[in-house]
Order: sequence, then C-alpha cells, then structure tokens
Amino acid sequence: MRCLLAALGLIGLLSRAFAADYELPTLRGSETFVPAFPAYFRWEGLYVGGQVGYASSGIDFGNGVSPLISFTLRNTRVNQDINVSQLTVLGKRDTNGSGVGGFIGYNWQYDQAVVGLEMNYSRMSLGVTASDSIARVFPDTKVSPNYVYDVSVTGQSAIHITDLATLRGRAGYVMGNFMPYGFLGLAVGRADISSSASVAFCGYDPTAIPPASPTPDPIGCYDHSTGISTRIAQPATTQSKTGEFFAGVAAGAGVDVVVWRNVFLRGEYEYVQITTIQSLRVYLNNFRFGLGVKF
Repeated sequence: MRCLLAALGLIGLLSRAFAADYELPTLRGSETFVPAFPAYFRWEGLYVGGQVGYASSGIDFGNGVSPLISFTLRNTRVNQDINVSQLTVLGKRDTNGSGVGGFIGYNWQYDQAVVGLEMNYSRMSLGVTASDSIARVFPDTKVSPNYVYDVSVTGQSAIHITDLATLRGRAGYVMGNFMPYGFLGLAVGRADISSSASVAFCGYDPTAIPPASPTPDPIGCYDHSTGISTRIAQPATTQSKTGEFFAGVAAGAGVDVVVWRNVFLRGEYEYVQITTIQSLRVYLNNFRFGLGVKF
C-alpha cells in the first residue's frame, strides 16, 4: 500500500513538472493598436494681419480720350461721317508700384480642408501717363465724290490708383504647418484720372472750283491755288476726377505658414481685372507678403 501511494505522488509531481515545461507561449507585442491623431495646425477661427506688396499694371488708353473728342466735335458732320472720336489716339502703358495694407477673415476647417471669407485692403501708389497724336486724311463721299477731311487729334490721359480692396472666398488644404490656398472674389477701389484732347481739321474738295466748294464745317481752310490745307483747331476739352470708384474681379493663390503658436506668415499672388473706368481698361498683378495672427 505504501508503494502505491508513493507511485501516485511521484506521478503528480512529474505531471506538474511537464505542465510547467510545456506551458503555452505568450505572444509578445499583442497590445491593441491605437492610431495617433493627425498632427496638423487648426486654422479655424478669426484671423487678422498686415501686408506689404509690389504691383505691376497694364493700362489700355486706346479709348481714353474718345468721349472728349466726341464732345469737341458734337453736332459736326466730320464726326458723324468719319467717326473721329473712334480713332485710337493713345496706346498701352505698363507701370509698377508698391502698397501696404491689411486683411481680416474667418476660416472653417473640416479635417484638412479649409474654407473661409476674407477682406483684403491695400493703400497703393500706382500711376502712369500716356500722350500721343494722330493725323489722317479721310474721304467723305457723302458730301461730294472728291471731298476729304484732313484731321489731327492730340490726346493725353493719366491714372493714379490709390486704393484697392477685395472680398474673397478662400479654399485651402492643411499640410502640417502649411496651408496652400486659392481664392476668387470681387474688387473695388479708387483712382485719380485726368484726360485732355484737342482736334484740328479741314474739310475740302480739291477738284471744286471756288467759290462753289462745299465746305460744311470749316470754311476757307484749303487754298486751291497752292493745294495746301490748313487744319482749324477746335477748343480743347479736359476732364479730371479725383477718387473715382471702380469695380472688378480678383483671383489668385498663396500659402500661409505657421511660424510660432498662432502667428503665421503669408505669401500670395493676386490678379485683378478692372472693369472699364473712364474708358480705360486696367489689370493688376499683385505680389504680397504678410504677417498674421489667428485667434
């Protein structure tokens, strides 16, 4: 009996020893994986800032003095038959200048997508002047088969843009501390504009025999004996407006970069197409650098 109890005890000890040796292994590193929250700056909220910029501009003065010519030649046959006021007296001019201003806006952020509204203003100094003259001889068979007008026009026009503001809708995408964006909006501004024009002309029929020469406008401007015409100057017309408002559209792109806490730097390009202002066509290329704070 004692032998049987000793054998059972030995089997129990061996069973526990074998169980310890063949214990199921534990899988290392099997903790639940929790992905890290995306690390990018939150742009949502109100922001303000200041900016400095450089602007280049193209101005088409082609029709800049047309209203003045039309007024000078009102109720004359030369303008009715020849359309002198439609002559392209002035050409295109390019200029550049600087500006300083500020911006204020509000962003809404959806994950990494950002949309917002912004008001941008620049006080500018951008001006250019164009002056030129043109002379032509035009036939006018409505008067007689050989009737002609000898016309010369001199014009001058100047524009100085002083203020520019844009209301923009923005859309951007956050990449770490960077947010590239594009925008589209409306532009308004003010400019000082001045123009002047003077016209001189002579209407005559070189084949007519004096004094039967039909001269419905100037009389005695052509010498049949010498064949020389002398243009008769009309009263000059001028026009000047200070602080003339204009409107247009704006589009562009840029990037905001966080540099410290809620402080960010900005670089952007803006194109502005101004609707016709005093018969001038104007566009602007604005390059700006700014510093802003997000609240």
